[in-house]
Amino acid sequence: MAQTTNSFLFKSLSVVLVFTVFFLTIAPVANARSSNDVIDEEAKEIAEVLEFLFEEATVKNELGDPVAIDIKKIEGKYGNMQEVKQLQPLLTKSTTSLSNEAPIQTYSTALDTCIMNKIKNGFGELVTGAILTDIIEYLQQGDYLSAGKKLVRAGVRGTPLGVGVTIYTYFFTCLATV
Repeated sequence: MAQTTNSFLFKSLSVVLVFTVFFLTIAPVANARSSNDVIDEEAKEIAEVLEFLFEEATVKNELGDPVAIDIKKIEGKYGNMQEVKQLQPLLTKSTTSLSNEAPIQTYSTALDTCIMNKIKNGFGELVTGAILTDIIEYLQQGDYLSAGKKLVRAGVRGTPLGVGVTIYTYFFTCLATV
């Protein structure tokens, strides 16, 4: 009788142990999926802001080159938030220096370098090397989701509007000076 009880107890503990090991091994996988979901959601939110700023709030000339920022459109969508106020000093500079009739070479090596330096200075050690190049390339191609993913995976934190406005500010500051 004692043998049967010990055998039953041994089998029961074995089953519990197997289930415990099984669930402990899939828990990190489930956690990784939810972590990727968070990254994807943050990247999507940043992408939506970038797309709005670069595609809808940027005034372009007949050649498609950016010449000004439509602050009314930005305020209409986001209100008078602190991040939007960050654009105020840029407005006077960019609209006067960019509203010339000469064609603007929107994406040039000098502009890319300027934006890379601003991103490096602004986001510090988080965004470096190939990641910087990828972000600039994605912005050039209008692939804002990939740019957002690179920024989030590099560890850039902040509100989507804050990150988007910062990148947008870098672009227009560099465009006005290059």
